Amino acid sequence: MDKIILVTGGQGLFGRYLRAELGEAGRYPSREELDVTDAAAVERRLARGDVDWVINCAGTARGGLESQLRANALAAGELARACAAHGAGLVFISTARVFGQGVGPFAEDDPPCPVDDYGLSKYLGERLVARELRAGRYRIVRVSMALGLNPRAPHGQLIPRLLELAARGEPVRAAADQRTSVVHAAWAARMLAQCCRDDAPNGVVHVASRDLVSLYDLAAYVFAGLGLRPGPVPARGADFHAPGLAPPADQGLRSVTWPACGDWRQAADLFICERLAA
Repeated sequence: MDKIILVTGGQGLFGRYLRAELGEAGRYPSREELDVTDAAAVERRLARGDVDWVINCAGTARGGLESQLRANALAAGELARACAAHGAGLVFISTARVFGQGVGPFAEDDPPCPVDDYGLSKYLGERLVARELRAGRYRIVRVSMALGLNPRAPHGQLIPRLLELAARGEPVRAAADQRTSVVHAAWAARMLAQCCRDDAPNGVVHVASRDLVSLYDLAAYVFAGLGLRPGPVPARGADFHAPGLAPPADQGLRSVTWPACGDWRQAADLFICERLAA
């Protein structure tokens, strides 16, 4: 039996770019076809015995803590348990937000300290994956910000949301005091696919750029590249957060395991070209 790589949440941003990396080996069920929060459905799918690796792109940053825990943590744990039972490896996509209000860029061995619902749910997902697959195969891959086209949720990421605001004629603001590491989703997909090909030890890896950029500078660069006027207005990160929860100055990542993917301008330029060609 030929083994496959199952990409859960495969109709989203990373699933789109993983198609080019995995070719005929990949399978990309939609949520309607395979809901990772349905443990029985996950068990039935893995029990077929044809899955070598699962790349879990499913998850959410929406809703309250309960819904995010269900999608990002509990479902990840059940998926890891099914992988362990049927000999499959698991690549779990996580986030820089597991580091909370610390000052980055963060490396793989920096201690997580999440402070928001999304960061907490993803960190718990990491712990459950590591626990269930301690005798199996797993990689936890953290990404800070990925640019790319996502037809299923075209405004799901920050920069596309800002572009949508501009298209509606609404004012656009972006934090000038918050920096992040930006990669293109195609680069991240290449690294995710590599996780399924090498024999590296279990653990955490970061997909990171060579440099950090403020959200405002990134947005301004993309707007200028697309010829959009007026551009975004600089704002404070605190303007977009709940009172009393100071935003982190840096949500960027760095890696001591993998080489940097490139710099943020290269990622933005590729995204701009995609938007102009769409």
